[in-house]
Amino acid sequence: MKEIIKRKAKQTSDKYEKPIHHIRETYQRHVPAFDFLKYWRAIRYWACRKYNLTPGELDLLLFLYSEMYFDKERFEEFNNLLPWNRNRMTQMIEKGWIHSWRKKSTTQRELFEITAKARYAINNLYKKVNRQEISENRSTSPMWYTNVRYADKVYRNFIKKMNLRLRQERYHARQQQKESGH
Repeated sequence: MKEIIKRKAKQTSDKYEKPIHHIRETYQRHVPAFDFLKYWRAIRYWACRKYNLTPGELDLLLFLYSEMYFDKERFEEFNNLLPWNRNRMTQMIEKGWIHSWRKKSTTQRELFEITAKARYAINNLYKKVNRQEISENRSTSPMWYTNVRYADKVYRNFIKKMNLRLRQERYHARQQQKESGH
């Protein structure tokens, strides 16, 4: 009886094994030229928690960051891509992310710009995307507090690992520079 079971087990395992000649040994993995969005999800979550933004508001600020001045139509152009929120512009003005640059007159429409606070936040976000470590200090972001929700803990652990990897990458880059004599 044991022999029959062993034979059937061998037959089924042989049936699912792939022949060796299908394995290519010439395959080489190329390092991608661009991978700065590798940690985007964690950085985006961190930015939303740090600056008390919704993902839609963050996306809007990223869009408006390079705009010098914009009117309500330009704002709505991108806002239409986001989940519907009739009061988003008013809320962003109240939160201090956008302010009126020129009031409406009889001959000119009202123009807006993002505030210094928004420029600082987006500039900081770009630094993080470009491989700057995220501070793990409790005073820098509410996600580092002790009594936080589960998602904060999951992202916090990922960010700690991300920071470690970034430190290791910088260390290895410095070692290669020393070895090459530059």
